[in-house]
Amino acid sequence: MMTALVALEHASLTDVITATERSRSEPSVIGLDPGDTLSLEDMLYGLLLPSGNDAALAIAESVGGGSIERFVGWMNERAATMGLHNTHFANPHGLDQEGHYTSARDIAQVARAFMAEPTLARIVRTPRHEVPGPPLYVFRTSNPLLGVYPGADGIKTGFTDDAGRCLASSAVRDGRRVITIVLNSPNIATDGSTLLDTAFALAAPRPVELVRPGFASVRVGAGGSRTVDLVGWEAPLLRAYTDGDLTRTALTLAGHAIG
Repeated sequence: MMTALVALEHASLTDVITATERSRSEPSVIGLDPGDTLSLEDMLYGLLLPSGNDAALAIAESVGGGSIERFVGWMNERAATMGLHNTHFANPHGLDQEGHYTSARDIAQVARAFMAEPTLARIVRTPRHEVPGPPLYVFRTSNPLLGVYPGADGIKTGFTDDAGRCLASSAVRDGRRVITIVLNSPNIATDGSTLLDTAFALAAPRPVELVRPGFASVRVGAGGSRTVDLVGWEAPLLRAYTDGDLTRTALTLAGHAIG
């Protein structure tokens, strides 16, 4: 995911990506040979749908001006600007290597930025992408939830010997997007679905109780576009504050802003 984000920051979708000897990788590949070329857009499909490690290396080397190391440096710079304190990249494909590590929270942050990029969000919700060639490339998603779990629209699987089977998932329901991360799982589909179900249940809207006379509802969102009725919550947990000009009311629940 970070490889794709950084590639889009430094190149255009129509730029030509060329495979070299350094693109050779195992075990998950799209079958690039030295000298093969694809547009960055098509190469991103190969990177993100079947998790092509050779695609990651080809992208990094081409976009990095012939230097995979330069590209990996950009990945770490991006991680730093995002505040990913438990992440460090040593390569662009994610295979096990000394000094290459991350956390579930940091992956979720990358996934959030990833899904905010329209091109990348479009790619990972695509079950199949064909490049006529020659040679012919057919990329199919390895995401077990796409087309199966209601609202699933991404993102990506992963596997290494050290990390096990992993899945970054995204799904949208009732206008709410949930992103979940599964690491080292014997069944990423089951665990991914369970996490999404739990997250949607926790994110479901709940009424809050009127704390004091005079507050029947509050308006939240940009320009007060949505009204939240205050019914059904225990007063000791809820505090309300209204600005002096009476234009804005903020609510906090257990110390966390909710509207």
